[in-house]
Amino acid sequence: MADALSAVRAVPQVVATVEGAGRHVWRVTAALAGICAGLILSDGDVAAAVWAALLGFGVLTLARVVARPSDLKILVTVAGLALVVRFAVALGIHAVAPGHGFVTGDDAAYFRLASNVTAYLKGQPFDPAYGPPVWGGDAYLLRGFVSLEIGLFLIFGPDVRIPLLLNAAFAVVSATLIYAAALRVFGSRAAIVAALVTAFYPSTLLWSSLNLKDALTVMLVALAVWSVGAMRARSWMPGLLLAWGAAEVLTTLRGYVAATVAMAAVVAALSMGAAPRRRIVAAGLAVALATLVSLQSLGAIGLGDQLLETLERTRQAMAVGARTGFVQTPSPARPADQPVARPPGEPLSVSPIPSVDDEEGPVAVQTVSYLPTGLVYALLAPFPWAARRPQELVAAPEMLFWYVLVVAAGVTAWRERRRWRPLAPPAAVAVALIVVLALAEGNVGTLFRHRGMVVPVVAMLASPTLAAMIARAVARGRGRRP
Repeated sequence: MADALSAVRAVPQVVATVEGAGRHVWRVTAALAGICAGLILSDGDVAAAVWAALLGFGVLTLARVVARPSDLKILVTVAGLALVVRFAVALGIHAVAPGHGFVTGDDAAYFRLASNVTAYLKGQPFDPAYGPPVWGGDAYLLRGFVSLEIGLFLIFGPDVRIPLLLNAAFAVVSATLIYAAALRVFGSRAAIVAALVTAFYPSTLLWSSLNLKDALTVMLVALAVWSVGAMRARSWMPGLLLAWGAAEVLTTLRGYVAATVAMAAVVAALSMGAAPRRRIVAAGLAVALATLVSLQSLGAIGLGDQLLETLERTRQAMAVGARTGFVQTPSPARPADQPVARPPGEPLSVSPIPSVDDEEGPVAVQTVSYLPTGLVYALLAPFPWAARRPQELVAAPEMLFWYVLVVAAGVTAWRERRRWRPLAPPAAVAVALIVVLALAEGNVGTLFRHRGMVVPVVAMLASPTLAAMIARAVARGRGRRP
């Protein structure tokens, strides 16, 4: 009890310390902004400089709109610093990375496809290998993020800095939305902690500084979490429609995330605590919209055993040839289209792809038996105690912090179990995404990257426990001073 009282008394000191540091943070922010302007204008890229300024204005305006008056200075400071840090990282990587500033195969593929489609639409010369109708075999990417990139290139020209800067803004918007969602459930202290973790989590900072769809995906997840929380307000319809809109866009990025977000809207409707008639109407509409999103996301795959078998083959495919693969891959076999030897006069036959059921039993049984292993990897990999390569050693400190977040989220869920209704939707999103990652991921590298989608939601759930830990640490520090 004494520790709790000391922690409460320490809160004003923590806030005063943070606000006092704000002046120094703004000096750092201004210095980084100057560096970013120099990197952009050194190539005469005035359009990118104007774009960066517009994005900065939009991000800071959003922070001012959602912040509680007592949190305004802190949240705007966090948003400003997080934005220019991401701008600097993105522009720095673009300037020094080999391969024309691209780091992964995906970021280069997105730019190559978007720039060639833009040239085709403008009637300009383009790479014939990336012309219609197959677009170099990447036609399946002409949705979601690449469509957004094409739109930006039609306006600004094929300048990869434009989507890089936009991704940085998406990431900071995610932190701001997570602040707003946590504020509604846990209050100011926890909301600030959630924003700080989301804004400066190392790996998500990196992914949002590249030409990838991760930042947009995370922002839509954060928007959906905030939206389903708003369904508990007097008017639940806007929150439901906004969550549905986020899920619809997610169908073009990662279908399983869209289905998860739609499910969270159903959970939010069922846990509203409103009058029975109102709750029934909200739940019925949420189920209808969730069904629509799920059919859009998973209809081509199928449900039931077909979905489970697709997840099985997806994680096996991810592990093939990967140094960080952790699932058993199929043994080499004759290609599916290779003719089977036959006596003369018999019709030509083709060797079928062996089904999962034929090899190891019913797919549902395989899924249940594999799930514990998948959950261990989804929650704990890459394992810091097994780190050997440079990439693993760099990730080790972040993994230790991730473990703290997971444990703190569990502590929050236990402590707030009597007040479960507002926690149910974000918890449903976090748990469902972790389960899907456990079933679909086959190598540690992609798992580490895709887990970034869950980090903001887990940070939100962990934030009240982390805030209490920080306040206690400050109170103990005051007690030790002479």
